Amino acid sequence: MKCIIVDDDSTSRILISDLVERREDLELVACCSDGVEAEKMLENNQIDLVLLDIEMPGMTGLELAQSMKKNLVVIFITAKEEYAVKAFEAQALDYLVKPIVEDRFSQAVERASARVRLLNGNDKDNEFLFVKSGTAYNKLKISEIEWVESIGDYIGIHLGGKRFVVHTTLKDAEKRLAQFNFCRVHRCHIVNFDKVGRFEENNISIGEQWLPVSRTYKKNVLERMNVL
Repeated sequence: MKCIIVDDDSTSRILISDLVERREDLELVACCSDGVEAEKMLENNQIDLVLLDIEMPGMTGLELAQSMKKNLVVIFITAKEEYAVKAFEAQALDYLVKPIVEDRFSQAVERASARVRLLNGNDKDNEFLFVKSGTAYNKLKISEIEWVESIGDYIGIHLGGKRFVVHTTLKDAEKRLAQFNFCRVHRCHIVNFDKVGRFEENNISIGEQWLPVSRTYKKNVLERMNVL
């Protein structure tokens, strides 16, 4: 995996670089001292993994992470524990607190390696997401999700006869799930095309459930179908 280190502290950059160089599965492309420098590096290089500090002058690590492409894997490495929630909201894969323990760093890199393989089209059947229900977070295997529906300011995620309601938009869910063979079939529905059983006129089936296919998205559906 090609990675960059982004940290305004020179000592931290040296220590993290040493950890990176000990691993055969990592290639260090650059060390950046601020977010602006990192943005330029990301624009001009193919990077898989970003090892990112949070508190930096000018652009913070959180701001940089939020501006990145969705296919970049981010591990935050910071001296502060209190940013963990915001880091994961910014789609961080992991969150390491300085001083870094090498075993913990290796664990994070192994997770990053699995995510990069996923983004490159491998191991999709093993990917999952967490959705909040009340005070608990439920782990859902993405390959088992059947369809997603819009419910006002919420979405309903259907799998295994259950529905998990999440406070987000269908548009955001569509972006997150597009790489996993999910397809928009209606302004209110996204379906997992691996679960589709039949398509008749303006309706598509997932198990016993029939969902409408609107004229706007019918072309998308037909393009996904491998018709004999």
